Amino acid sequence: MRRNYLLIIFFLSVITSFAQQKKYSFSGEVEAGLLEGEQGSAFQLGARASIRKNTWGISVGSGLDYYSIRSIPVYLDVRKNIFNKTKTPFVYVSGGYHFLWLAETLDPWFGRMNEKKNGLYYRAGIGYQLPAFKTSSLFFSAGYSEKQYSENYSSTYPCLVGPCPEYKETISNRLRRLSITTGLRF
Repeated sequence: MRRNYLLIIFFLSVITSFAQQKKYSFSGEVEAGLLEGEQGSAFQLGARASIRKNTWGISVGSGLDYYSIRSIPVYLDVRKNIFNKTKTPFVYVSGGYHFLWLAETLDPWFGRMNEKKNGLYYRAGIGYQLPAFKTSSLFFSAGYSEKQYSENYSSTYPCLVGPCPEYKETISNRLRRLSITTGLRF
């Protein structure tokens, strides 16, 4: 156990010294927002760990997406600040994969099994960043977001003599929506 702590401390010190030599900086971001689309309104949460150099930033993020069906997106985010200042507009593009919260359900009315499959997740948009505290920034963004998933339905038709025929259907879903978020970069 003690050896693991020593390895983690060593790893963090190497990364920190590398970042200082190459003029990279590390930051974290948390955000919350609303999603609006054909299926109504929903809430979203997110957190990212970023590496930044000058006006560019690349992040690995995850969160909760409650639109239509609850899921956990895991994505790569690229951001570009327009100016190298604390107050600046920015553009971003994110892409990855989302994991559905519940993958299988049984339809109580028809007795058929509904299996949902994970799919792609992406978003893009614009925003504005303001200084909030000594080393933190507040940001606001708006953009387009989409998540995809498919549903496989299977059931057995009732019959008098078995084996009874099976029914299978696949439905592909593309949930397109407007994403409005606010967050804190620290």
